[in-house]
Amino acid sequence: MRDGNTQNGDGFSNTCQVEAGFVCPRFGYINNRGTFLQQPQLVCSGEDFVAGAGAPGSAVSGSSSCRKDVGSGSAACQTYCEGEAGCKGFNFFPTRGGESNVCCFRTRTGTYDINYGTDCYEKLPTEGQNCIDTASFIDELNFKCHEWQGYDCNTAASDYGYTQAGENALVAACSMSCGVCSGSMCRVKCSSNVATPAECKDCVGAWADWSSCASESIVVKPGGSSECVQERSFSITKASVDNGASCDYAQGDKDYQIVDLFSVSEWGSCLREGSSLPTDFSCGAGTRSRSATCVAKEQSLCDTYKADFANGETAACTSIKGCAWVSSAWTDCKDGMQTRENTCGSKKIEDCGAVPDTTKRCDTTVSKALRRTSSVKVLVVMNLLFCLAVLQS
Repeated sequence: MRDGNTQNGDGFSNTCQVEAGFVCPRFGYINNRGTFLQQPQLVCSGEDFVAGAGAPGSAVSGSSSCRKDVGSGSAACQTYCEGEAGCKGFNFFPTRGGESNVCCFRTRTGTYDINYGTDCYEKLPTEGQNCIDTASFIDELNFKCHEWQGYDCNTAASDYGYTQAGENALVAACSMSCGVCSGSMCRVKCSSNVATPAECKDCVGAWADWSSCASESIVVKPGGSSECVQERSFSITKASVDNGASCDYAQGDKDYQIVDLFSVSEWGSCLREGSSLPTDFSCGAGTRSRSATCVAKEQSLCDTYKADFANGETAACTSIKGCAWVSSAWTDCKDGMQTRENTCGSKKIEDCGAVPDTTKRCDTTVSKALRRTSSVKVLVVMNLLFCLAVLQS
């Protein structure tokens, strides 16, 4: 990607996408002077490089790798690091610990930490240099070098459960995949340093898509929900050659996963036999039902088996909810009468017995008298307040 992302084929396309067969750094960077990758706001926290004769600026107390007063920018530090084979990069700090314009040089720059006061300058690897993983190496947790691509090998002990000796062995054996010699530029995802994916001698393989569920693998769980088992196979499309890294799986290896198909709802109310209305409750024997909903990520799985598993379910039940009358509230008193409606829970009058009263008499004169009394009380209070106001004035 040294072309400013104007061309394809170098790992980073002209539309700013990582191209197939390449691996790229996780942090943004700037190609600086053609020999360094400038990592904004990051610390090159690898191993210290002792700054010897010819280093810019002056020594920093207590540090053999840092120099202060190197100038207003990183140019002097870049020039020095370019001429030192052991120097792989440096950090430039405008201010650090009370000092100004400080550079701290590194022999390795594989570990990065966010720090808003500095930029990391990592030296680009020389084109065509011998940069290759040890093909036979397997780390202490049984991973091969190429399986570390995209991960930080320098945190194997702190983040991934390795011993420090195991981390050291990993970095030493996997210089390409760990970025020790390949740097943080986009590169071919390969155990050796090659120019194009076609030149990589590693094994290439991939998992096929998940299969449909075999009918014999479908299981109906307690409660009515169903699940099935899917299968997929690993296929090698290109075998490794000349000590290239082997694939993580063998040709024809199988992988399995369990997926949910249908989820079943709670049982509905016990309804009168022969009725589908949700308010026709049963008085005695009845039926209840529940439905099934597709919950699979792939709708096609449900479409295949919906005839067998998505039709819902019915069951016999017993209830007394349909044996009782349900009465509405009485209406307001009008012309001396109030009314209400009564509905049998099962919608069959014979299930509920005698019908409760639907009308009753009421006295409208009492209501009117109460309203008149209230009005008189309000007038009396208002008059008293008026008189009190007059007396106070």
